[in-house]
Amino acid sequence: MTEIIVQKFGGTSVGTVERIDAVAEIIKDASKSNNIVVVVSAMEGETNKLVSLANHFSQSPDKREFDALVSTGETVSSALLAIALHAKGINAKSYSASQISMKTTDSYSKAKILDIDASKIMEVVGQNTIPIITGFQGITETGDITTLGRGGSDTTAVAIAAQIGAKRCDIYTDVDGVFTTDPKVVSNAKKLDSITMEEMLELAGQGAKVMQTRAVEFANKYKVPVRVLSSFDEGDGSGSCPGIGTEVYAVTAAGSYGATTNVAHVKNSSGTTLTTGRDNLTFRITALGQQGVSPNYSAASVGPGGSDYRC
Repeated sequence: MTEIIVQKFGGTSVGTVERIDAVAEIIKDASKSNNIVVVVSAMEGETNKLVSLANHFSQSPDKREFDALVSTGETVSSALLAIALHAKGINAKSYSASQISMKTTDSYSKAKILDIDASKIMEVVGQNTIPIITGFQGITETGDITTLGRGGSDTTAVAIAAQIGAKRCDIYTDVDGVFTTDPKVVSNAKKLDSITMEEMLELAGQGAKVMQTRAVEFANKYKVPVRVLSSFDEGDGSGSCPGIGTEVYAVTAAGSYGATTNVAHVKNSSGTTLTTGRDNLTFRITALGQQGVSPNYSAASVGPGGSDYRC
């Protein structure tokens, strides 16, 4: 049986009709060798527009109605992407969270996923059709719409990948993987070929906007292989081109955490987070000093994967 890959496309990836057309090409190419399940965010800027509309009437709108409103951006992008795929001769259907029974808690704007009807998704895949599922959305036991918080589409995608036993979950964004620091801020930032789930979780928790924290937690808990890559890359996105993106993997056995893999810069903060292995901390700090960096550091967290040090 052909394996399944979940592809998630963020707001910048589907920000215009031209970008949606480009994403449809990525999906079309990937579907030649794998079954594909797609999760989409709202078009870039659309959620902010919806928030502004709500704030026109109230700075504290009713939570139920607010979630019902801001969730509509994903409904638009999923339908548009399905239409774009139809134009390329690909069978696709858009699905809302309610249609795949993505049950959540009733904590509006920060709901947590409780269950997903995997059988519905697999039924669609079995019909040689690509399901285009709305990210960010959920539904309570009583049928009310909820949202998962900013970046919630990442969590939707990883949760679906875990539930259906996907080969991996590909997170498409506007940068080609995970970098040593924000490439939009630092021009010589280096792209990482791979990074552990624990390191990724530390970065997400410190404000790095690569993946939502809960999405990384889901991936780590259920051992879902994740790849972060760019939808703007000229590659076909099928995984046949080596070196595209960054692999995010779970550590299954004791290993070495000696490298300083990543530096997270948090906007509007004078601090920088250094993600490094606990065992070789002194060596790494010394090496930074030799390169002209004099960090004043304090431990922010300590775990089996190493430590975060606030510089």
